Amino acid sequence: MKKRFFLLLAGIAGFCTVQAQQDFGVYIGKNTATFVNENNENPTILEYPELVSVLGYQLGVNYTLDIKHHLNLELEVGLQYIEADNKGIIYVQDETNPNEIDQVGGALNPTTMEYTSITVSPLFQFWFNDHFSVLAGPKIETILSGKSSFYHFYHKYKPFKQYNVSLTLGAAAELSNRLSFHVRNSIGAWEVTQKQDDSFYELRHLTEFGLAYKFNM
Repeated sequence: MKKRFFLLLAGIAGFCTVQAQQDFGVYIGKNTATFVNENNENPTILEYPELVSVLGYQLGVNYTLDIKHHLNLELEVGLQYIEADNKGIIYVQDETNPNEIDQVGGALNPTTMEYTSITVSPLFQFWFNDHFSVLAGPKIETILSGKSSFYHFYHKYKPFKQYNVSLTLGAAAELSNRLSFHVRNSIGAWEVTQKQDDSFYELRHLTEFGLAYKFNM
């Protein structure tokens, strides 16, 4: 499955490179993410806190392929860092007394997560005029390093073991002939590989905003 995605990206890039004008650039920005728990292996845990991250960052390079009038293909490859440290409450059923519900978490047992990942995004960009555009396309992500803790569980992410695909929608505005500003939201996280047993949370929304600079215009 992973090979199909990368072959698809290579095919799109190869086809467009032959026919189109190309522009090379860089981008940098900030992000905030929301995570939900999708690992319900422990029946004693009745409710999981939702995670909302602090501001992380992303940076990388992009390659613009001018397909036809008003339509581009933005190929992006970059690094992304996300950190969440939410002191939410975890509701746990008492094993000795089924009618008793304990509340744990808070400052003593925070739910935390941080990781660095590689992202690949083929985004179609449609220009309404010379200054404003919208973008849409998949975002493929694999974790390089990171860790998470939940209650008394701890998980260390293994590099290149987890691949996620989300749908990215966004808008961009040109600030000058080379500089532009963008806002994007990545929705959902379809996992290409099977979720690891001790991986507790998965991405639901990732909002990012930043600047992009083109060297060739």
